[in-house]
Amino acid sequence: MSVVFVDLVGSTKLANRLDPERFREVLAAFHHMVTEEVEWLRGRAESFIGDAVLAVFGVPTSHDDDAVRAIRAALAVVSRAPQLGSQLGLPMPMQVHVGINTGLVAVGTAADRGIVIGGEVNVGARLQQTARPGEVLVGPTTHQLVKDAVEFGEMRMVSVRASDGEIAAWPVVRLALRSTRSTIPFVDRRRELALLADTSERVRERSRAHLVTLLGEPGIGKTRVVEEFLDGVDGDATVLSGRPSQFEEQVTFWPLGQIILSAIGGTEDMPPDELLERLRRAAAGWVGPQDGDKVAQRLSFALGLGEDANHENRYHSAEIRRGVLAMIEGLAAEGPVVMVFEDLHAAEPLLLDLIEDLLRDGRRLPLLVICIARWGFLDDRPGWAGGLADAVTLWVEPLAAEDAAQLAMEAGNLRRDDALRVAEHAGGNPLFIVEITGMLLRGEDVLPPIGAARAAGPLPATVQAVIASRMDSLSPAARDLIRKASVFARGVFDATELSLVVDPRKDVMAELEDAEFLVPEPGRKDAWRFRSEVLRDVAYESLAKRERQRLHLRVANRLSEPASADRYPRAIAYHLQQAASAGLDLNPRDRSIADRAVEALSTAGDLARRRIEAKSAADDYEAALALSGPEEHWGVREATILSKLGESLYWLGEYERAEHVLEHALSVDADRSDYVRSHASRFLADIILTVRGDADGASAMFERALEAARKLDDAQVLARTLLMAGWVPYWRDDLAGARRMFEEALAAARSHPERPDRWSEVRALVSLSSVTSADGDEVDALAFAEEGLAIGGGSGQEFAIATAEEKVALALRHMLRLDEALEHSERAIRTYRELGARWELAGAIGDRGVTYRLSGRLEDAEVELREAFGICRGLKERGLVTWTAAELMKIQVLRGDLSAAVQTMEDPASRLVELGPESSTALLVSETVLALATEDREIALEHALAAVALEARTHNGWNSHAAQIWWTASIFGDDVVGGPGVVAEARDRLETHHWAQALLEPELLAEAVPIPRR
Repeated sequence: MSVVFVDLVGSTKLANRLDPERFREVLAAFHHMVTEEVEWLRGRAESFIGDAVLAVFGVPTSHDDDAVRAIRAALAVVSRAPQLGSQLGLPMPMQVHVGINTGLVAVGTAADRGIVIGGEVNVGARLQQTARPGEVLVGPTTHQLVKDAVEFGEMRMVSVRASDGEIAAWPVVRLALRSTRSTIPFVDRRRELALLADTSERVRERSRAHLVTLLGEPGIGKTRVVEEFLDGVDGDATVLSGRPSQFEEQVTFWPLGQIILSAIGGTEDMPPDELLERLRRAAAGWVGPQDGDKVAQRLSFALGLGEDANHENRYHSAEIRRGVLAMIEGLAAEGPVVMVFEDLHAAEPLLLDLIEDLLRDGRRLPLLVICIARWGFLDDRPGWAGGLADAVTLWVEPLAAEDAAQLAMEAGNLRRDDALRVAEHAGGNPLFIVEITGMLLRGEDVLPPIGAARAAGPLPATVQAVIASRMDSLSPAARDLIRKASVFARGVFDATELSLVVDPRKDVMAELEDAEFLVPEPGRKDAWRFRSEVLRDVAYESLAKRERQRLHLRVANRLSEPASADRYPRAIAYHLQQAASAGLDLNPRDRSIADRAVEALSTAGDLARRRIEAKSAADDYEAALALSGPEEHWGVREATILSKLGESLYWLGEYERAEHVLEHALSVDADRSDYVRSHASRFLADIILTVRGDADGASAMFERALEAARKLDDAQVLARTLLMAGWVPYWRDDLAGARRMFEEALAAARSHPERPDRWSEVRALVSLSSVTSADGDEVDALAFAEEGLAIGGGSGQEFAIATAEEKVALALRHMLRLDEALEHSERAIRTYRELGARWELAGAIGDRGVTYRLSGRLEDAEVELREAFGICRGLKERGLVTWTAAELMKIQVLRGDLSAAVQTMEDPASRLVELGPESSTALLVSETVLALATEDREIALEHALAAVALEARTHNGWNSHAAQIWWTASIFGDDVVGGPGVVAEARDRLETHHWAQALLEPELLAEAVPIPRR
């Protein structure tokens, strides 16, 4: 630790010449000035004793350059003291003398600030006493640490104490150029720092998750604000950070991958087996050995170590979120957790969703999430942090004129007038100021007058032009290296990667570090990164297209070698894409590289699609098509890419675009590829059925898909096509046709015992349970669902398990085995919540609400159905919402709250008024119950008979048809539905098929509302 003693020269004489109150004001201003200079350089003023200030550097966090920072702060204090004296109008010049010493000392805790003791402290005090006015005097250890970074005067001996003899001391002359630039102080941003510090304190005090988002233009200092804040974070806090990159293999979740690596002490180049073992050990420490392996598996997905996600696991990101949440809970046991996400404007939508969900799920944890993004972020994500408590978004403004000038003075050793000109020219942008001063320090010394146009004089009009000018001043070898390094678009590279394009000589790397183009990458040996994205962009733009093509192709070829091809598909695709773009500009007729790029981009898209990183997949496929040449020459390759792009858009919910792209795929293919016909037709048919509501059009398209799928002789493709297609006959009331399709899907899923398709198997069994429940015995429906649950449990596919649990619960409810039904419902709902499967969650919660109603728990039932209705409202859902609203309305009537029931019916979100009563049996039944409650028998009977007619028209012969006949007859008499024979037949069907719930419903209604006499 470095201690700094600052003392005001001639303070006794000054005190005698001033009024005591005035002298106190002078000391306060002096203390403030010293504190400001110290804190700008990450030091801390520990105590104030009269006209003396004791400051320390290295608390609470030590840095390699603490001694250099201490000297820089001392020089700044020496420089500012005369200015402060003039501002205060003192009758004599204000001067200071400073002593600095480095060594082991004891510092007080937060509770006893001001205590700094030890022999080295005494030496520092003696150095200050010996220093001349306006002098900074340092001891031996300080001198040894900074001798290459500071210019010193002649050494002299200083007497410490009689018993200790003398020590050597050196007066400081000035900082070396490199030290001046590497310790540029932090100027202004006090409000932003105060916000972060206050929020951090709230996190600690309230153990609640908070979000701070910092937005601003490039170079404005967003990251520097966060770095300064993190430097002062208490030692018991865990700080983790990551930034997105389009050039990592795990593109969507790479920032979380970086965070996880940091948490477990892993590195990117660590062997997968070692990483997994570290994950398991860390996870066991966070959650205990029983759940450690599960948490490690979830976290491994973010590192690309687990199995690829695909449509069998639509909620891959939820698995990662649950793993990260468990990690945070474990780390939070030791203290607050701070997570920093940089460059959020480049993040994938899935990651942004995950961060918001993480804050919701972890709201009771001491977690501070800091997000940094460019100014256009909210244009792409206008709803960012919507609905999150304890969230703030802050715009980081350009520096004020005085602060910008102060930065220019500190960064370039400029006179105030010159600094003002630089500040004005840079518009308050810190990066621009630093780059301009860097250029001036290397030879440019003519400045434009204040008020001149930005392009006047030698200063370029943009920061890009400044960087280009500085690049031209480098040695030929350094200039060549920095330009070639720019082909690594993520801006980070190690010596091995760099050697693919240039020889990374140590002297050249040192020159680029000195010139502030590159900085060492923390935590990695022999690795660097560009100091800013702007530097990399300017370097890349300086490359001729022929050179870009050559360099990108060279990297792609090396990565495509057998030993590395499987590890770097995205990197290969990127470099081939860039090489192809440059090559086509130079010679449009040579498509050799472009064709390679199309294949590589398609492969990268396939990987992203299987991981359900749909946005990344769509971007890759669109990039591939952009390089595919004129559309009139497209063939099966392009049709295949179009089909996969259509699927990606389908998963993104962009159904209109997906429909257009899938139709285009079929048009380009022209029936040449069974794969394209099967794949594109399947997803197109599902859009036609579920979005357009056109069962006839969907049926024709599914027939086309099935024909092609059977020709492919691919059991998995056939099974999944049948699982989609089977719902067309189901909604046409053709249960036999639906059952045949689902049975065929089940057979296809089981056709290869050595590699069974468990996802399709579970889905087929659950679908068969639905069909069987509609017109068969509920015992058989339960058997199908339980078989699906057993198979799903063995596969570990949580979403599939939840769907089977939900179907088991429904069958048990129909049979009035209510306690068992609630157990299965609870497990399904818990999984849906954890996975973020909101549509499925709404359905499961609604079903549990009905089970509560049957159990007599009407209050709980209303709570459940209100939540389900709220979810449907938020999703703008157009199918489930009608049933949910109708069930909620029924319960409100049963509880005697008729006004609430009417309000639910009239709520625009419920679509009950829009649909009309003739369109929904559930609505008609609820209308009947409401009419009975208001003793309007005529209207009640009208609605009840309309429900019977609707069931006869749509579900003739189904269990639900029998249930409606029985319910209506029980209330209004046998004759209204066709006589005792019809009623007896309905009752027999319900009893035979174990639909006990339907038989009980009229009795439950009679207990709550007046039933008219027959």
